[in-house]
Amino acid sequence: MQKKPVSGPQPMQFVALGGEMASPAVLGILADFYFQTLPAWTIVGAVLGFISVGVHLIKMLNPVSKAPMANPNQNQNQSVPKAP
Repeated sequence: MQKKPVSGPQPMQFVALGGEMASPAVLGILADFYFQTLPAWTIVGAVLGFISVGVHLIKMLNPVSKAPMANPNQNQNQSVPKAP
């Protein structure tokens, strides 16, 4: 029995996203304890983790097409008469 090729994101990619989100926050906690600046670096780490996961999700769920896109304004410019 052959396996069907799976398209789209795999379940382990979402597990990796969890680690990607938690890692900066944990590093922020460690930095806060070291520099005694609780909770400044924890917040910075959590925000960076959230942003990185958001960017990663967008890239993962919306793959970029490598086909050239047609310019929708190309035909409109030819049919519009110029003002004198």
